[in-house]
Amino acid sequence: MTKLTNKKVKELYFEESSDIWQATEDQVNKLDEWLDKNDYYATATERWYNLQEEMRYMMAELEYEFG
Repeated sequence: MTKLTNKKVKELYFEESSDIWQATEDQVNKLDEWLDKNDYYATATERWYNLQEEMRYMMAELEYEFG
């Protein structure tokens, strides 16, 4: 997995891409700070946590299915 740049994380957020799950927690927190400072409704962290949870469920299903 390629490490995302902060610029790419911001792009993924505005594209509403689920690929933002690959960002680090620090990157997402930094993005939320930027969003707040620039009069956006900062939801990056919430979206990131939801996607992290979704990925955990998917991985658990795959592990169960394919052991």
